[in-house]
Amino acid sequence: MGVQAEIYPWSADANDQTPGAQIDMLIDRADRVVNLCEIKFCQGDFAIDKDYDAKLRNKIDALLIATKNKKNIQPTLVTTYGLKMNMYSNRIQRVVTMDALFEKAI
Repeated sequence: MGVQAEIYPWSADANDQTPGAQIDMLIDRADRVVNLCEIKFCQGDFAIDKDYDAKLRNKIDALLIATKNKKNIQPTLVTTYGLKMNMYSNRIQRVVTMDALFEKAI
């Protein structure tokens, strides 16, 4: 049994109150959690650097300001192979890899 959810891309133009942002996919769940999904194709593990970490923080801020969202935001990475652990990787709360997406049901 799953949790009811709405799934959609999201974007906001920058203005005086809100930084602009584009989010690949939001999973807005009935259990008051929003998975903010970043989708990245890489030949190996995806590495978050200082610049990408700043962009991700900007996306979270833009979403919270524009939507006045009170739900728990869980940054989620959907990527080919995984996430390289480093000083910026702890911001990502969930990682979904190609293996999970194409796993065969038994």
